[in-house]
Amino acid sequence: MSLMSLTAVELGKKIKAKEVTVTEAVTAALDAIEAKEKKVNSFVTVDREGALKRAEEVQKMIDDGTLTGPLAGVPVAIKDNMCTKDLLTTCSSKILYNFKPTYTAEAVENLEKAGAVIIGKTNMDEFAMGSTTETSAYGATKNPWNEAHVPGGSSGGSCAAVAAEECSYALGSDTGGSAKFILWCDRDQTNLWNRFPLWTDRLRIFIRSDRTDRKRCDRLCDNLRSNCFL
Repeated sequence: MSLMSLTAVELGKKIKAKEVTVTEAVTAALDAIEAKEKKVNSFVTVDREGALKRAEEVQKMIDDGTLTGPLAGVPVAIKDNMCTKDLLTTCSSKILYNFKPTYTAEAVENLEKAGAVIIGKTNMDEFAMGSTTETSAYGATKNPWNEAHVPGGSSGGSCAAVAAEECSYALGSDTGGSAKFILWCDRDQTNLWNRFPLWTDRLRIFIRSDRTDRKRCDRLCDNLRSNCFL
């Protein structure tokens, strides 16, 4: 099983138990990105060098007991509208193609304090104005389980990166619905795709593969349908 098949908490436990090093976890994420990005296009920026350097620093803090939390050493992807000091933050727009913030957003900073390792910045609808992640200046993000469908938006890059197992978790943001509906389903998505093609601009769904029973998934699908979201 790939390390990126684990949830963030599961991977954090393995790192804490010294079954996996932080560098191994980060390398697994970076390798997955390299293998899958041509098809999925989840990322605008991948910070391989910075992530590997950070992995070594975090490992030392885990070993000396400075970092003890559940996310210590776990690689994370950040939506590209959240500032990351000295790391490109484009909002998926050519206008900000070379913008490197002088500060880090508090949400990201809190993750770093917890020992998370940022591996890159995820694709999105340009300036978060969209619901399909097709308006990015850096190309559309594909749904990794069905390339004929979109991953939703505007946080589609973060959604797709987790679904494609390029990372265990990712940050998104919600302006008009990116994170209002979080749907946890098992890996067999056939039934889900038939019912929710994920291109409607009124329904934004984050998909995360996990061990959730089908009945719970079906109940949520039925509830959404009855509330006229389709």
